[in-house]
Amino acid sequence: MKAGYDRFTQAAAAHRAGRLDEARRGYEATLKSLPNHVGALANLGSLLRAQGHLDAAIRLLDAASKRLPTATQISLNLGNAYIAAGRPSDAIRVLRQLLAHEPTHALALYSVGKCLEDVRDHAAAEVAYKQSLACDDGYYDTHLNLGGVLQTQGKFHEAIEHFKRAAELDPQRAAAWNNLGMALKELGMFAESIAAYKRAFALDPTHQIASNILFGLQYHTGLSDADLTASARTYGDRFPRLPRPVPAQPAPAVPRLGFVSADLYAHPVGFFLHAVVAKLVERGVVCFLYSNGSRQDDVTAQLARGTRWRRIVGVPDDAVAAQIRKDNIDVLIDLSGHSSQNRLPVFALRPAPVQLSWLGYFATTGMPQIDAVLMDPWHAPEGSDANFTERVVRLPHSRFCYSPPEFAPSVAPLPALADGMVTFGSFNNTAKLNDQVVALWAQVLHTVPASRLLLKWRALADIRYADEMRRRFAAHGVTSDRIELRGQSVHFELLAQYADVDIALDPFPFTGGQTSCEALWMGVPVITLPGSRPVSRQTLCFLANIGHPEWVAENPGAYVQTAASLAGDLKSLSTIRSRLRTEVAASRLCDATRFTEDFLQAIEGLCGAPRADA
Repeated sequence: MKAGYDRFTQAAAAHRAGRLDEARRGYEATLKSLPNHVGALANLGSLLRAQGHLDAAIRLLDAASKRLPTATQISLNLGNAYIAAGRPSDAIRVLRQLLAHEPTHALALYSVGKCLEDVRDHAAAEVAYKQSLACDDGYYDTHLNLGGVLQTQGKFHEAIEHFKRAAELDPQRAAAWNNLGMALKELGMFAESIAAYKRAFALDPTHQIASNILFGLQYHTGLSDADLTASARTYGDRFPRLPRPVPAQPAPAVPRLGFVSADLYAHPVGFFLHAVVAKLVERGVVCFLYSNGSRQDDVTAQLARGTRWRRIVGVPDDAVAAQIRKDNIDVLIDLSGHSSQNRLPVFALRPAPVQLSWLGYFATTGMPQIDAVLMDPWHAPEGSDANFTERVVRLPHSRFCYSPPEFAPSVAPLPALADGMVTFGSFNNTAKLNDQVVALWAQVLHTVPASRLLLKWRALADIRYADEMRRRFAAHGVTSDRIELRGQSVHFELLAQYADVDIALDPFPFTGGQTSCEALWMGVPVITLPGSRPVSRQTLCFLANIGHPEWVAENPGAYVQTAASLAGDLKSLSTIRSRLRTEVAASRLCDATRFTEDFLQAIEGLCGAPRADA
């Protein structure tokens, strides 16, 4: 028995010294002679948890915890092992037991908050994180995570305070600066946002932070197309220019397609994608979906039907590229661009003969390793190719195929008929509401005296931000009684609230995507002011495809005049509302069969066309 204790002492010393294989052998040897040795059970469990062997770690830590239920560190390690294994309910049970006899344990409260965040109970997670900070205000990760759940709930100013506190606690860690950049962007504080992103990038020059900067630049009004393209090229230059792979055999008549995205759920990418994937599967196209996200829902289930699913969250880039090569993908399609959780470095490794950018981004990636970008004549008219490092391939009608949600409520009667007041509205991200947008919308309200403006987005639940928005309109002479601000809601309720909107106003230069499609589906015409950037031409494309180019304004004066004309004829506006859903449903925008044909023709053209090596 003494030999068993000696082996444990030696194993623990090896563990402390970082000799993990030696420590593991020592703990295992200890447990052969002393199977109930709590220290060996707990230490081996912790070691295996750190190495990712979660089932074995949980079994050992659970055994140790049962033998010594008051051992705080063992219970905490067990709870964290459950978290890592994706078992938040079990983790909460263990952590609550710990807290029953040690209620002020800050790390246990933090871990409870993380579990609640994982199951998307953000309000409860907020409470747990705040309880943790009440016990100890000095944990970087608690401030960081609390800021995240506050931001998700639309409490941006409070979130910013916690991101700043985290940065104060450890100014050399990039995460707080990066998250601060995201929060400031949504409040329209673009200069401050970019400064925070750049601070993060200086500390951790990863591709995602660089992508966040590029994505944020799309909201800026003072940058030229050439400026944006040059910034994207700088991103592309960070990767080595590998030659494209030569296929072992010619591409099949129907190429094998791989789609890479973190947004394969009820996200704009998922909504625009699922009908196309279903049609591709019907046509016998082999589709692989490489998912870099953890969220799953009904849209995920639709996308999974008939496709081959690969979960790549946390998988190193070279391993993902190796899997893509093993899957014999002919055309690899990025659906993220520079949006969150993208895997552009995988494309830099050139795992497929043809690599394509489509759907989830609205500008050049800047990467020469991506051969082409799918656009259309509306988003990228002839003469705009210089704004892309990729070859521009134009689908004939639209780069989007809209699939209206089945749960959308029926179109409501025109609200202005009931109260005589025309309601203009926008349910767009408030980051899009720059000073030029506010000034033009104020002009619309002055031109149509019997009108008001309804804005809806999660940031508007932030009382300080809502007050600031009212002050911005007041600076243009619009009184607060003509502005209604609403926070976020579940998707069905959001769509139902179009019953309160007569005419939608599109922001610029970052116009609506799914938001514009949903407004049109709910019978609400959308007035847009396109510019030269693809992101400023999204609603233009939708209106062209449904047959309503008259709502596209050539200049700010025409924008105001179009709004006044629609508002001035409620009978015609009511007729438009009653017919618009039918028009959208019958349009090319919703024709998944025709879109899929156009899509496959473009893909087959790329497979047969010569491409320059990157």
